[in-house]
Amino acid sequence: MEKVDLILPKDFPTLKNDAFLCACRGQETSHVPVWCMRQAGRYLPEFRESRAGKDFFDTCRSPEACCELTLQPIRRFPFDAAIIFSDILVIPQAMGMDVQMLSGKGPTFPEPLKEPEDLLLLQPKVDVNKELGYVFKAITLTRHKLEGKVPLIGFTGAPWTLMAYMIEGGGSTTHSKAKRWLYRHSEASHKLLRMLTDVIVDYLLGQVAAGAQALQVFESHAGCLGPVEFKEFSLPYLRDIARRVKDQLKESGQDVPMIVFAKDGHYGLEDLSQSYYDVVGLDWTIDPRSARERTGGKVSLQGNMDPCALYAPKERISEIVKRMLEGFGTRGYIANLGHGLYPDMDPENVGAFVEAVHTHSRNILNHKSEETQTAGSDVSYCTHNGGVENLSVADSLRSLRRNHDGKVREPITRLSLPNMSLGLNQPPLRQHKHSPVLPMGSRPHPPSIFQQANSAALASQALSVSISGWFSQE
Repeated sequence: MEKVDLILPKDFPTLKNDAFLCACRGQETSHVPVWCMRQAGRYLPEFRESRAGKDFFDTCRSPEACCELTLQPIRRFPFDAAIIFSDILVIPQAMGMDVQMLSGKGPTFPEPLKEPEDLLLLQPKVDVNKELGYVFKAITLTRHKLEGKVPLIGFTGAPWTLMAYMIEGGGSTTHSKAKRWLYRHSEASHKLLRMLTDVIVDYLLGQVAAGAQALQVFESHAGCLGPVEFKEFSLPYLRDIARRVKDQLKESGQDVPMIVFAKDGHYGLEDLSQSYYDVVGLDWTIDPRSARERTGGKVSLQGNMDPCALYAPKERISEIVKRMLEGFGTRGYIANLGHGLYPDMDPENVGAFVEAVHTHSRNILNHKSEETQTAGSDVSYCTHNGGVENLSVADSLRSLRRNHDGKVREPITRLSLPNMSLGLNQPPLRQHKHSPVLPMGSRPHPPSIFQQANSAALASQALSVSISGWFSQE
């Protein structure tokens, strides 16, 4: 038995910085959390040194190696989340396909799927614990090694993206072979997408059981589909994954935020915001203010700086970050790039990006806090350790935030009064799942009586006679 097998997914260290998880749930934080896709990557000299001379997928199958690579950017930068080092193509491997990572070429399938009959070559039912247990071990080990510094994100590729790789045999600019299946073999395409969905659901549930504290689904090839094809061959499976994972986690009393990132899928933004995910990731082709308007406050947003902006001088990076934050606002927002980090990027510029997000967002929040205090109320928000600051309003409402057994629920969400403009394009308060159902596309708001609350006492009275459970959370 290997040493890693003795490390169990329990008794994890207490989380010290939950800003990322708070933002996923639409709560205000003391700063905007930030992480980067491919933050464990070749732009880091320590990553290149660790990976030198080693096969890519051999590295993926080593829990110790994956743990080390995941931790490297956390040691170097004050990121607010870690994402496990792995690859989306471990799923086709688990289904029986040979996948190789070739230098200068990238992922390659020596025998890709060519005709519908080839589906018979795939493993019909995948035992994820047997085939992908090395990922689960890496997550458990990393969760312990993080020592509660930041949350750990697990991930998967989405069904359509994986299907495209499995048919194209690797990367593609047109995805014509995979799209040929959609138009000529629609039934077989849906069969393959269902097979992938079943494996993905089990895989994500296994990641949570292993210790993942959030999950991201990468639909990297959304952009090669038109809106009609997206709604038929991508969106239903993305929704099914989130719904099934959420339902099964709920049965065990777990609530793990889920993020969907459909690159270049801006045409599907409204649909994605109503697909059971807590967060929608955005690439750099979407305007932040437009994204806020189109999603109507139903989800938190993540993104979306152009990765190439990191080639700019540090002062310019700071300016771009400031403008991005002003567009998104600070509540229900996670700063990230619109895609992954590139191998030739300067680590110092990555650090400048992270610092700019933290500095500018704190300045914005401090300014909002001053405005609120001038108006006679305070703002409550999650702190690094899950506590709450500035509670003059929240304290008076604490009695309204109790379970049936009388215990206070924590953490408290930000109490932003609609008549007090705390600005910078803030989304409306997230509608609680037990609140009355609003018409599709409408923006949830508290009752108008709440808008008249000009003091903590009035706010408490207004809520007590109207919607005492509005700010409660599961």
